[in-house]
Amino acid sequence: MSDHQMDGLDPARSRLRALVGRVEAELARLEASLPAQERNGDVTALNHSWRELVAALALGEEPVLRSCPHCRRQVPREATRCRYCMKQSEATPGSAP
Repeated sequence: MSDHQMDGLDPARSRLRALVGRVEAELARLEASLPAQERNGDVTALNHSWRELVAALALGEEPVLRSCPHCRRQVPREATRCRYCMKQSEATPGSAP
């Protein structure tokens, strides 16, 4: 697959979403690895702070993309015009929230 088919709407936000997921998985693993008697307010405070940070980032969900039928580049599923070639196409069914 060529590079232009791999680009997302906002690669920096996509990377942040991936990093958030990794940290959340590590926090869950850390909490699960501690015996109940060793869990303390530190882990709870860390999880709370992390949730606040993620909320402040307001990354939202990763947009669902589809290939433009004309130039084959990635566009939002609900787009009716490609942001690259500017040609019109129908939005993919099921794009309504």
